[in-house]
Amino acid sequence: MVLISDRSRLALSIKRKCHRTKLLGETLFTCVTIPYYEVADAVDVAAIVVLEEEEEEEEEEEEEEEEEQQQQQQQQQQQQQQQQQQQQQQQQHQQQQQQQQGEEEDQE
Repeated sequence: MVLISDRSRLALSIKRKCHRTKLLGETLFTCVTIPYYEVADAVDVAAIVVLEEEEEEEEEEEEEEEEEQQQQQQQQQQQQQQQQQQQQQQQQHQQQQQQQQGEEEDQE
């Protein structure tokens, strides 16, 4: 189901088709209701198409922005992991130096 705003002047209306038949002096009506679109202008239809295209473009832009944000988050996480690894390596290096100093002092 497509939702159409009032501005578009595309009006969904119900059309009644009635057949009048005379049978034995009585008049019978058989009616069928048909939904249909009344198109005011071809320009309006074109405007709606343009609006739909703009909405699609906006959705695509939003998706691209979300992807960029996800990539940035991944990069930040990778940087944080790298920093943590560097800190761990520095701590290990300091511990090794302290152990070496301790061993040297023991030897003296």
